[in-house]
Amino acid sequence: MINMSNRQRLTEAAILSSVGVIISILVMYVPFLSLFALFTSIPYIIISARCGIKNSIMSIVISSLILLFTTNPVYALTSFLLFFIPAVFIGYNIYKNKSPIEAVSWGTFAFIITTMIYIKLSKGFFNIDIIEQTINMLNKTLNMQKEVISHFNSLEKNSIEIETIIEYVSTMIPSMLIVIPSIITSFINYFMSLFILKRIKGYKEDLPKFKDFALPGNIILGVILIYLLSMVLKNISWIYYNTIIINTEIVFSIIFLIQGICVYSYFLDKIKIRQGIKNIILVVSILTGPLLFMMSIIGVVDSIVDFRRIRGN
Repeated sequence: MINMSNRQRLTEAAILSSVGVIISILVMYVPFLSLFALFTSIPYIIISARCGIKNSIMSIVISSLILLFTTNPVYALTSFLLFFIPAVFIGYNIYKNKSPIEAVSWGTFAFIITTMIYIKLSKGFFNIDIIEQTINMLNKTLNMQKEVISHFNSLEKNSIEIETIIEYVSTMIPSMLIVIPSIITSFINYFMSLFILKRIKGYKEDLPKFKDFALPGNIILGVILIYLLSMVLKNISWIYYNTIIINTEIVFSIIFLIQGICVYSYFLDKIKIRQGIKNIILVVSILTGPLLFMMSIIGVVDSIVDFRRIRGN
């Protein structure tokens, strides 16, 4: 908890909110900056981490109202639901000195809920069906590929294969559209915010490092239980068994990969190489298929062995 008066907290929240609004407006009106939209959460994470829940809620409400009048209702709603609300959850966990997994988990949970609300509101108020648009875009892409390869193989065979691919990828939409972006966005915003907080003058909190991120020790047991439950539910007609299994596998693959990258970072620190070289090695490793797979395996093994000896701390 930061030792500041209420006036100092309010002033700092106002300044950071102004920064957040400016970034959001730039993201809206400067095309190439839209790639950095997820970072609009960071000022509000810092507000929550330094100024508490009351000031953070007030900040996101006022910022959203400003965006409503300076941009458009859709963008203001998007920013409020997808970026500002999850930021409060992540920042408040930092404020309470919670572990990285707790902060990222709460951020992910908030992101999933607000994304689902956003999808419903978009369809109800703006007549924008995000899921249908995603499926249509997928169909167009695959149909274009079908037209190209139909010149080389039998059209009937290709049609069957394309339909199979569409059906398979459609089952992955909950993960691709909601869960995976929620996990990755929360993770990136959490550690980017820590990076900034550590460099703020006068901020003396003992903040966790990237390599300290660890899944709960009972995660493997949880995976086993989920798969067993899925097998039990397999024969229930109204439950989409394949969708549950595929999306569960994707989610666990992502979280074990993230943990594996953190363990990999930990061992790079152990051999005491320069930070710049370490970052280059990390990026190259992530972009290399075999090493990426190896890091996923390391993430699974670390959930059992706890290489870093941090889970009980």
